[in-house]
Amino acid sequence: MTMLPDHYLALARETLASPQAGEAHWRAATRFAYDAVFLTVAAAVDLDPTTFAGNTRAVREALTAADTASAPAFIRLARRHWNTLWLASLRAERGLEDPVSHAEAKLSVALAERVLAARTAGLQ
Repeated sequence: MTMLPDHYLALARETLASPQAGEAHWRAATRFAYDAVFLTVAAAVDLDPTTFAGNTRAVREALTAADTASAPAFIRLARRHWNTLWLASLRAERGLEDPVSHAEAKLSVALAERVLAARTAGLQ
């Protein structure tokens, strides 16, 4: 089964809500939240994230180049929250000497929820 943005968001929510949740869970939830937004944006700008042409930099550049005046609401939200989500994800994945708090993970999940909710609203 192909992982879709909604699957990553569901994983982020489940991981964050785990009764045994600790810092490792918060790091994972932060990463899953970013992945949900990354895949959403990649699909919107017609980039395949499984190829070099759809890597993080390419998706970020396409998002930055998007005309926000005519872009759907979810693209505007993704652009607004991209750096927060991306940097939190990098820190969660690579900055093992820096703790990731429950509040930081909740913020990442909340931002991803906003982007995906706006995408869903725009599809209806």
